[in-house]
Formats: sequence, C-alpha cells, structure tokens
Amino acid sequence: MRSQVVNAATLVVLGPIGNDWPKLVSSPFVHLSLPYAFMALVAFAIFGSLIERSLSAGPFVVLGTWLLAGAGGAWLSAGTGISRASGALAPAIAVTLASGMAALDARRGGDHDADIVGPGVALVALCLLPPLVIGATWQELVSGLVVGIGVGSLLTVRLRSA
Repeated sequence: MRSQVVNAATLVVLGPIGNDWPKLVSSPFVHLSLPYAFMALVAFAIFGSLIERSLSAGPFVVLGTWLLAGAGGAWLSAGTGISRASGALAPAIAVTLASGMAALDARRGGDHDADIVGPGVALVALCLLPPLVIGATWQELVSGLVVGIGVGSLLTVRLRSA
C-alpha cells in the first residue's frame, strides 16, 4: 500500500546528500513499507512515552532523541552511497535502548518492578530489521545504538541524583 501523492525519493536519503540537508530531517518520517512503519513507530510510541512519563524526562528529550538519532542515521547512510535510509529505525532503537538502560539501572537500585524484558525483546526485533526491510540500514542501527546509549546514560545519572 503506497501513496503516490508525494514522491518518496524527494524526502529520503539516496546516496550522497550534496545540498539536500533537509533530507536528514525528513528521512525518519518516510517509511517505504507498512509493516516497517508499524514496528518502528509502535516501539517509539511505547518506549518514548515511558521515558516521557515514567522517567519525568519531558517531551523535549524524546523529540531531541528522534531528531538526533534520525538525522544521524540518515547522515551515516548517506556516507556509504549504496544504501537508502528511510524510516524511524534509529529513533525507535534509541528510545528503546534508553528506556531499557533506565529500567536496568532501576532494577539494580532495588526497584524489582522495572521491566527489562520488554525493551530487550523490542530491541532485538528492531535490530533484525536492516537485512529484512528496504529502507532500514545498518547505519541507522548504529546511530540508534549510539544515541540510545548517550540518552540512557544521561537518564540514569538523572535518576540517581533525584
């Protein structure tokens, strides 16, 4: 099921960027298949809302994570010139990993109700997408992991000091 209203090639990263820097921001919003969109956006919604509400991080942390991970994944993919980056894989991995790191830290601190299995299973499922889905790249996976570790580290430091 595809919409022909907007040509996806004008919004996603296809090889070197050149002067098309807005594609770095628009690429995470364009999904080339419905199952890929469903998996990435549901994971982002679940774990992004968990970060926002349960960890009292606020919406700007989640939005910043989306922009940083999404643009980073598109930028890394553009450097290869052989892969096309689209979709929210990097933001979904970033918030899932950050949520899992915060839950793991809470579990170590004595909170036995912190769920570490949910983020773990979701993270494994998301990491399996690059070889299976057109538009999901290994570079986006790396970007999501790096940003997720950074945001997760900041959240755990914030939780310890609170």
